[in-house]
Amino acid sequence: MKRISVLSGLLLYLCLPAAAAADEVKQVIGEAIEAYEEEAYGEAIESLNYATQLLQKLKTNTLSAFLPPAPDGWEKGKSEDNEFVAMGKMFGGSSGSIAAARYTQGSKQIELSLAADSPLINQYGAILANPALAQASGQGEVIRIKRSNALVTEKEITMMYSGRFLIRASFSKTPKEEVISLIRQIDFPGLKKF
Repeated sequence: MKRISVLSGLLLYLCLPAAAAADEVKQVIGEAIEAYEEEAYGEAIESLNYATQLLQKLKTNTLSAFLPPAPDGWEKGKSEDNEFVAMGKMFGGSSGSIAAARYTQGSKQIELSLAADSPLINQYGAILANPALAQASGQGEVIRIKRSNALVTEKEITMMYSGRFLIRASFSKTPKEEVISLIRQIDFPGLKKF
């Protein structure tokens, strides 16, 4: 009975947004509740897992809004073949929310990725937390961007922000200064509220 209350509460919470995608989430959670009441636990779990995937997609779409617009003279497009996005798909969405965009100007290209609440953060955390370790290992130079350490190599800048976000910019034929400038345009104050 307690589980029904929790599921009902979650269903009521999801009733608040008016988006069509949220309607699908509510429908799937309703199916999970029906399956639970019929003691079809496997179906209930399957429905809840699908609802989780839909919610993750909504969260990722929200995360995309924090990526900056294209600088003057540049174009911004989707980046589905990005390494972070691929990792997210490989882990079935269990790697947190990941948003990415591709910025181009002629032959210049920047792939900017933003991962929230991701296990990927642990992978880079030790390196970024200890600049001396990163520089001694020859992995690149550490600089500061928005009061956070960023590891800079010839083709990539990786940084953690606020302990929850991993930001990576892969670039080609683009000066590092332009890449850093684009990273600085991320909505960092908004990210803190995400």
